[in-house]
Amino acid sequence: ELDHFPNLVINEAMASGCAIIATNVGRAYLFVKDGDNGYLTPSDDESGLTQSLRRFLSQSPETWDQMMKRSRELCETVHTPANFIKGIDSF
Repeated sequence: ELDHFPNLVINEAMASGCAIIATNVGRAYLFVKDGDNGYLTPSDDESGLTQSLRRFLSQSPETWDQMMKRSRELCETVHTPANFIKGIDSF
């Protein structure tokens, strides 16, 4: 639950402007805002992934674009190097 490597991958994808579909492992919930910049799967199996993929694909291309832009915005305003350093320092 404290594995940070998935978060690195999620953050890199967000910085690239991708909408994110991810299982809720570790602290993924800090990066993926369900329905805002992507979807957290309701379960950690293929059924959960299928549900989230269908949910995403049922949206309009305009919604996809909004989610992708929101991912990038979160990287630029929330998940910044300065905020990461603050988190490490407080730890």
